[in-house]
Amino acid sequence: MLKTNQTIREKYQILVQNKFEALGDAEEVEQQWENFKSAIIEAASEVIPKVKRKAQQKWMTDEILNLMEERGCANGNKEKYEQIHKKVQEKCNMSKENWINEKCKEIEQQ
Repeated sequence: MLKTNQTIREKYQILVQNKFEALGDAEEVEQQWENFKSAIIEAASEVIPKVKRKAQQKWMTDEILNLMEERGCANGNKEKYEQIHKKVQEKCNMSKENWINEKCKEIEQQ
C-alpha cells in the first residue's frame, strides 16, 4: 500500500514523524530504537488499511477464513488456539470433501 498509494504514504510519513517527535529524545540507543519502532508500528496500524485474507484453495469458505483469523488472535492462549485449530481442521476437511464430491458429480454428469 505504501508503494502504490501516494496519499496513504504521505499520511504515514507525517504520522511517523509526529509520533517520533512527540516521544522526545532519549539518551540511550536502546530507548531511541524502542521509540522509533513503536512510532512506526502505531502509524502503520492507524493509516494502512487491513487487507482481507483471500482463500488460497477453491474449497475454502469465509467461515474457515474467519476461524483462521480468530486462531491467529488466540496465539498467546494455547488451549484456545488448539480448540480453534481443531475446528479449522474439521471445517477444512468437510469443505474439501464436499468440494471434491461436487466436482465428481459434475464430471459424471458430462
